[in-house]
Amino acid sequence: MRDSSKPLVTYVVPTYNHSRFIIEAIESIIAQTYENIELIVINDGSTDDTVETISNITKKCSERFVRFNFISRHNKGLVPSLNEGLKWSNGEFFCMLASDDKLLPSKTKIMVDLILNSGPEVVAGFAGMKIIDADSNYVGKHNTRAGTYGFDDLILKKAPYSAPTQIIRIDELRLIGGYDENLLFEDWAILLALTKNGKKIQVIDEVVSLYRRHSSNISKQIINNHSYRMQVLNNYKDHKLYPRASARVLAGHASEIAGTNYKDALVSLGLALKKYKPIISDKKFIRGTADMLKSFIKTKFAKIDK
Repeated sequence: MRDSSKPLVTYVVPTYNHSRFIIEAIESIIAQTYENIELIVINDGSTDDTVETISNITKKCSERFVRFNFISRHNKGLVPSLNEGLKWSNGEFFCMLASDDKLLPSKTKIMVDLILNSGPEVVAGFAGMKIIDADSNYVGKHNTRAGTYGFDDLILKKAPYSAPTQIIRIDELRLIGGYDENLLFEDWAILLALTKNGKKIQVIDEVVSLYRRHSSNISKQIINNHSYRMQVLNNYKDHKLYPRASARVLAGHASEIAGTNYKDALVSLGLALKKYKPIISDKKFIRGTADMLKSFIKTKFAKIDK
């Protein structure tokens, strides 16, 4: 028997060519100990057998959830899919789950309790997650720091948040007009938009979700991720923290690319210094410099060995 006295939670699962993983993602929502859930799955123009795969579980979803909606259409991209899911949502809280990630059974209950027990200034909640590989083997944990974080923490990349653990107040999402469809991704941008007027996010360190790391979502995303971060920051060029924030992003990018191209990493560090000279004492800049030097030394020794 569903407990309708509890707030309705909307899960939106956008999927594109993840037929290998989508059933595990959906099954993890079905297995939630929290009852009052609606599920919206959006097939974003997949060219694999995603539609056929999901059709095998639609009956189970219809029986489990307050409402189940499966939308299949041409490819529009992640962010438009999230806005489409938001449009169809009836819930009080919004949770997005990538179709290759999974939830632990108590995730929804823990996150609903978190946000209900927080003040009205808290618009979103996050928690800890473990990392799994393509075969669902445990490969690590994403460390997080419990606390309450605002816009300044977020723009400086000092607030830990893991997308698979999220819960967001739907009325706050609608108040800011949903997700920005000019952007490639959604996570950092939406949190900045939600907190720019003084609201907060709450983070706990309890592990509630599993993030899947596999070949299709690592190296090829580095350049896209960096472009996205700089594009997001361009919306805040007039903010006092913009120079420092952009320098931290550039220093972090140096670490990301140092292993494959120390010259580009050096350029990124130079741009960081140009944006904000005090970045030289920042941990991100120090780490980026160390990673760049390691790559430089490794490259030189490799040439000598030849």
